[in-house]
Amino acid sequence: MNKSPITKTTNNKKEFQLLPKEEVQKIIKRMTQPGYRRINIFLKPNASTEEKIKYNLCKSIVGHASKNNLTEKELVKKLGVDQEKIEYILFCHINKLSLEELITDVDKLNIPLEVKINNQHGHQKTPERTRQPHYR
Repeated sequence: MNKSPITKTTNNKKEFQLLPKEEVQKIIKRMTQPGYRRINIFLKPNASTEEKIKYNLCKSIVGHASKNNLTEKELVKKLGVDQEKIEYILFCHINKLSLEELITDVDKLNIPLEVKINNQHGHQKTPERTRQPHYR
């Protein structure tokens, strides 16, 4: 029995195939160990502005890597970091990363960057306009 794929293709049809119970237990045990880094961390609803920016920078790096078919090894080399940091970036462990280092990483990959900051009501902040006098 092939234990690794969750789906198998038969006559161009994908069929769902369950993993053996022992394999599932092994995966759960590994993923619940303290310090396991290969689990996506989602942004909390009450995240600060800095956390939102860091999260979006991580997502930009992930998207860039996916679009350009970059492996983790290639990212390690391009960014000049270790495997641990790559995993923190790829799985959005923003509590382990600084804003400055993420901006540097995005810059090293030449990813276009635009930052918008919304106020608490979700409206984009724009500079105040100076009022022009009306002449009649």
